[in-house]
Amino acid sequence: MSLIGGTGTFVGPLVGALAYRLLEYFIAMYTGYWMLFFGIILTLSVLFFPQGITPYIFQGVQRLEKGIRGMRSRT
Repeated sequence: MSLIGGTGTFVGPLVGALAYRLLEYFIAMYTGYWMLFFGIILTLSVLFFPQGITPYIFQGVQRLEKGIRGMRSRT
């Protein structure tokens, strides 16, 4: 769970736990081999998101806030 969420922040493992449970739930709905697919997703997340997904979520939220502020200043 810490690998998915990231270990650099306090909320990283919490985000990882939430992502783990959601992935388990949705993958298990479609197949009994959910651990195989989860292993593939975990491997890909470590390769493509070495610091976890939490920093990318924070960046997305900051971009969203910046876009909202920009839209408000135009009106």
